[in-house]
Amino acid sequence: MDGLIDYAGLFPPASLDLTSALDEYGAYLPSADSWMLGRFIIPAVDLSKLPILSAAWRFSVLGRSGKDADEFMRNLEVDLADIQAFRQTQPATADIFEVRLPSDILSFPTKLFNLLNQTSQQITNQHKLTTFYEIPLEDAWRENMAATVATLSQQNEQNSRRSGFKLRCGGVVAHAFPAVEQIAFALLLCRDHRVPFKATAGLHHPIRHYNESVQTKMHGFINVFGAAILARAHNLSLEQTIEILNEEDPRHFDFNESHFAWKNLSATAEEIADARKSQFIAYGSCSFDEPREDMQKLGWL
Repeated sequence: MDGLIDYAGLFPPASLDLTSALDEYGAYLPSADSWMLGRFIIPAVDLSKLPILSAAWRFSVLGRSGKDADEFMRNLEVDLADIQAFRQTQPATADIFEVRLPSDILSFPTKLFNLLNQTSQQITNQHKLTTFYEIPLEDAWRENMAATVATLSQQNEQNSRRSGFKLRCGGVVAHAFPAVEQIAFALLLCRDHRVPFKATAGLHHPIRHYNESVQTKMHGFINVFGAAILARAHNLSLEQTIEILNEEDPRHFDFNESHFAWKNLSATAEEIADARKSQFIAYGSCSFDEPREDMQKLGWL
């Protein structure tokens, strides 16, 4: 859980205003559970609205993206200018950049490669940002996801900072939640290509369960990151990974000083630390309270 939860209080369903979200994060920083707290997620357009903050504050910046490659590149210039202005005035850190790729390039490997090559030069090499790229999960999601992760892997061989893949795991409506197969496919692609992975949305609770408010099953962050770590430690198949993602009984998970386990599969503390540091990084949540409260109810905190 170390630094696992990026704070996304600005986004639904919390949808706090900037001042309230800053107050929340500022209260979490000195708390006893701050070791679980990651970065404050903020749109690039809002960086100029921030007060001067201490060096304890860390930000992940959301890019504007674009409907096509041309608009994406134009908006990227504005995003990077916003980040540069932030860095010139703030003691706080902004070292992660998250952005959604335009749909029109995903089915064209050459266009995808060229765009990622161009952006990596600007984002990674010039501005020293670690970037997580998101794609829409459309009809050709397998092909698009595979092409994106494979291209990121190619780019990472040439850059000092590795770019990663970002997966949206839910939202405020049922259709925003991806199938367990889609999550498992993404986890194994990132494992096999050694590409960092980040999740966002829908992971408020540790264990998969049916949620009345959205009328669908919500994925659990313990399911997702537990499956990722065990898949890496044991070279699990897609079917085995799906089984962990589908688990709804918290009694089948086990934590102690030396390992994390699901049923008869376990990962050592060293394997967990290595997986978290190099591949399975964090997830964005509009609540820092709900994940901790659920973990406490389960006796895990």
